[in-house]
Amino acid sequence: MIEIPRNLYCEKCNKETEHMVREDALEIEYTCTKCNQQHEIVKSFF
Repeated sequence: MIEIPRNLYCEKCNKETEHMVREDALEIEYTCTKCNQQHEIVKSFF
C-alpha cells in the first residue's frame, strides 16, 4: 500500500486541504486530515 499526502478540495470543509491518499491494488482512498471525511475509488480493469 502506498500512502502520500496531497492537497485536494474537500466538500465538507469547502476548501482545499491536505488529504492522505492511500492506494493499493484494488482501490484509492482519500482521507481529509482536517475533518477525516473519506472518499474511495474502486479501480476497474474492464
